[in-house]
Amino acid sequence: MPAVLFAVQTAAVTFTAETARPHAGALRSLRPGLAAPPAARRALLLADTGVVAVWALGGFCSSLWPALVRLVAPGAPQAAGGMVFFTLTAAAALTVWALRRTAPHVAATGGSLAVVPATASTLSGLHDAGLPAVYGGAALAGIAFDAVSRRCV
Repeated sequence: MPAVLFAVQTAAVTFTAETARPHAGALRSLRPGLAAPPAARRALLLADTGVVAVWALGGFCSSLWPALVRLVAPGAPQAAGGMVFFTLTAAAALTVWALRRTAPHVAATGGSLAVVPATASTLSGLHDAGLPAVYGGAALAGIAFDAVSRRCV
């Protein structure tokens, strides 16, 4: 039934007249742009670098951690893959409390510096370091993620 409904909607949209009037420069308006006041550009560049790094780490880890846990410890319970995310979240929660009185730029700098050891620790789990290295990388990733994402604002 849903397929029939989608087919009817597709046919209806195909034969519906366009209501917008074309304007000169419409394609040019689709080009993305970023503007910041000159006084804020340095801070934006520094903060955005850390934010991009931790979100890239988060995407990397979210996509690979369960498979990495199964590869490193094939006999581990199925829940071990999910416990990696618990470790990251618990470390991030503790970081909120620990850094509550820290200056934002100090916290963001420390979090940015924690990205490299977090990645190295996680990947060292593949080279005979085992699950402790993977979980250590998860804890460092949680610290980095929270320090950069919440404290650079």
